[in-house]
Amino acid sequence: MSRSMLSITCRMCITLCMHISIVTTLPSRVSPSFFKESSVEEREHAELLMEYQNKRGGRVKLQPMVLPQSEFDHPEKGDALYAMELALSLEKLVNEKLLNLHSVASKNDDVQLADFIESVFLNEQVEAIKKISEYVSQLRRLGKGHGTWHFDQELLGAAA
Repeated sequence: MSRSMLSITCRMCITLCMHISIVTTLPSRVSPSFFKESSVEEREHAELLMEYQNKRGGRVKLQPMVLPQSEFDHPEKGDALYAMELALSLEKLVNEKLLNLHSVASKNDDVQLADFIESVFLNEQVEAIKKISEYVSQLRRLGKGHGTWHFDQELLGAAA
């Protein structure tokens, strides 16, 4: 098992968690409940990876991280679309790191790690990417303004 790949993947989950936590501070322009749930989920993923590494005899050494961007104003796209696009790009990056980790596990005949990544993370990542991609498409069609408010209300309704 590649400890460095596991650490990178764990850091990506934590980065996504931090990014999504910051997005929850947007004042009702994007449903904070969606981003809060996503943040909690990514934190849980990072904790699962750290627990797994500890179970396998590794040690988790957390490095300092750069605080993600906290302003999401974008003159052309609007803050809701911009925040969702950033969340989507981070989800895709985490997925890429998980696929790389799975590849390293397969090359090293580490069936347990490959199974752990497949069963716990990969399907969920694909579903998250699909959902956020749909949100990005909807926000692009809606544009800025009143449509974003309706989108936010739909997210609140889906969370309830």
